[in-house]
Amino acid sequence: MKRTIALLLIAASLGFALPTLQGTRGTDFVSSARCENMGYLWFYMASEGYKDHVIFQDSAGVVQNTYDNWAAKPVVSLGFTPWHYLEFSAYGSGYFYMNVDPSAMTYGLTDVGGHVKGSIPFTPLDKPLSIAVGLDGFFLMSIPFELDAGANQTMSQYLGYYPFEEAGPEFGGKLLFSLESQYISAHLNGGYWYRSVHNFGPDSTVSYPQTIIGGFAIESSPLKWFNLFAEFNLNYGLPMGSPQASLTGISTHASAGARLPVYLGPNFAFMLHVGGGADPMDFTATSSLYAGLGIGGDLIRPKEKLIEGLVKDAETGQPIEGARIELSGDLIDTVFYSDSTGRFTLPELMEGDEINATKEDYHPEAVTAEEVGEALTLTIAMDSIKESFIAGIVADAETADPLRAVVSFHDIETGEVLPSISSDAVTGYFRTKIEPATYRMKTKAPGYHEDHTTLTIGTAENKMVDIFLTPEEKPKPVELKPVTITGFGRGHSEVGFEQMAQLEKVAELLEENPDATVVITGHTDSVGSDGVNLQIGRRRAEAVAGYLLMRGIKVTRMQIATGGERYPVGDNRYRSGRRANRRVELVFSREASEKISEGVLRPPTRK
Repeated sequence: MKRTIALLLIAASLGFALPTLQGTRGTDFVSSARCENMGYLWFYMASEGYKDHVIFQDSAGVVQNTYDNWAAKPVVSLGFTPWHYLEFSAYGSGYFYMNVDPSAMTYGLTDVGGHVKGSIPFTPLDKPLSIAVGLDGFFLMSIPFELDAGANQTMSQYLGYYPFEEAGPEFGGKLLFSLESQYISAHLNGGYWYRSVHNFGPDSTVSYPQTIIGGFAIESSPLKWFNLFAEFNLNYGLPMGSPQASLTGISTHASAGARLPVYLGPNFAFMLHVGGGADPMDFTATSSLYAGLGIGGDLIRPKEKLIEGLVKDAETGQPIEGARIELSGDLIDTVFYSDSTGRFTLPELMEGDEINATKEDYHPEAVTAEEVGEALTLTIAMDSIKESFIAGIVADAETADPLRAVVSFHDIETGEVLPSISSDAVTGYFRTKIEPATYRMKTKAPGYHEDHTTLTIGTAENKMVDIFLTPEEKPKPVELKPVTITGFGRGHSEVGFEQMAQLEKVAELLEENPDATVVITGHTDSVGSDGVNLQIGRRRAEAVAGYLLMRGIKVTRMQIATGGERYPVGDNRYRSGRRANRRVELVFSREASEKISEGVLRPPTRK
C-alpha cells in the first residue's frame, strides 16, 4: 500500500502541479512531455482521500480478518521553469490513517522528493499542434517521523505493516511523449522505479520490488477555463529473485477529473482541481477522491516582439517620411507615422491584424499579419501616383482659325466614357488629366465633321494632340424662279380667290427659304393713261405684299415696284394679250441688299 501511495505522490507532483496561463501540462498521474513557459513559478496544495480494503490470511490462504482503512494525504509542491526545455520541482507530503472498526488512527510527515524534467519539442512552441518528447527524473525519501508511537503501533495491526519504522531513498525516470492541441491532447509515459530496502517490524526485512511504470492520458479544453481529463496507469513489480519481495506483479489505477483555471491577469492565474480514481482490477480494494488548488505566475515576462518597419518609394528606393501606418485588428486600432528615415515600429502582431500604409501622392498599400509571419522586420514599398495629361488645340482645317469644340474620351478596354471637356473659344486650347490607357478620342463642333482619333496614354505622359476639323459642305441654295400672279380685272387691284391660291405657294416658298427676299412689281394693260396705269400697278403690288405680310412674311423681306403698262408680255390689241398684261411679278433674291436686276425692270415697250 505504501508503494502505491508513494507512486501517486510522485505522479501528482510531476504531472499535475503544472498550471500555466495556457492550461495544465499533463493530468493527475501522467506527465506531459512539455515544460512550462520560461520563468513560470507555481505552488500547489492538494489532498487525497482514499479507502483501502485490507485482508489478512493465514499460510493456508484462509481469511482471518478484514479491515477498511481510510487515509488522507496532504501534499505541497513548488516548481520553477528556468527555461522552456527544463523544469524543477520539490514536494512534501504527510499521511493520516484511520481504521473504522475497531477505531484507531495515526499521522505523521513521511515523504519528501523532487524531480527534474527536460523537454525536446518537435514543433515550434506557439503552433496550434505541438509534438514533444521528454525525460523525467524523480527521487523520493521516506522519513520516519513518529508523533505518537503507541497509536502507530496499534494502527500497524490493521495496515499489515509498521509505517514509521524505517525507510530509504527511492528514485527513477520516465520517458514522455505528448501530442497537444487547444482542444484535445494525449500523453504517454513509460519508465523504471528503483526501490530500496524497508524494514517492517523488529525481526523481518521485506525488499520492495523494482517497478516498471507506465501511463496514458487524454485531456480536452473545450473552453479556456475548463479542462477535462481521463487516464490509466499500469505498474509491474519485478520479483528480482527474492522470495521475501512483496507487492510484485501488476497493479493498475484509473482516474478522471476536471480542472478550472482562473486567470487574474496576463501573467498570473490559479487553478481548482477535483478528481477521483480506483483500481480497475479490483474496485473494492482501493478508491480515492482528491482536490487541489494551484497558483502560479510568470516571473520572467517575455520580451515584447517589436517589428521594425521601413516605408520606401517602390521605384527609387528612397525612404518616405510621414507615411500613415494604421494597425487594425480585433484588439487594436492604432496609427503610427514613419520618421525622416522612413522607419516605424509596431508591436507584436496578432492573427487577423492588418497594416495599412497611406501617403499623399502614393497608392495605398496593405499587409496582413499572416504575410508578415514570424519576421521582425517589414518593408512596405509604395508606388507613387504618376499623373498623365493630354492637351492640344482644335482649329479649322482650312483657315486654321481656333474653334470651340467638345472633346470626349472613350476607354477602349473598360468601355468607360470620361466626362467631356471643351476647347477655349478664343485659343482653341484644351488640357485635362487622364489615366494611362488606350482611348478613342472624339472631337465635334457645330458646322464641322467629327474627328475620331485612337491614342494611347502612358504613365506620367504629357501628350500633345492638335485636332483640325473639316467644315461641312453647305448645300447649294435652291434656285428661286420668278412667279407671275394673274387674273386681275381691268382697273382692279384686289386679291381674289384665284390669286390667293397662287400666293399660298409663294408664302410657303419664302418660309422654306428664310434668307430669300422678293421684289413685287405690279403691271397693267394699255387701256387708260400711263399715269393711271402706274398707280394701278402699284396698288396691285401692295395688295400682294399685304397678303404675304398677313401670312407672316416680314416686310423687310419685300420690295414693291410698279411697271404700269410699260412692260407688256402680251399683245394689247387682243383681249388675251391684255389679260396677260394685267399681272404681278415676284422676283426672288438670296441677298437682302441685292438690287433689282435689269431683267426685272426692262426698258418700256408697247404692244
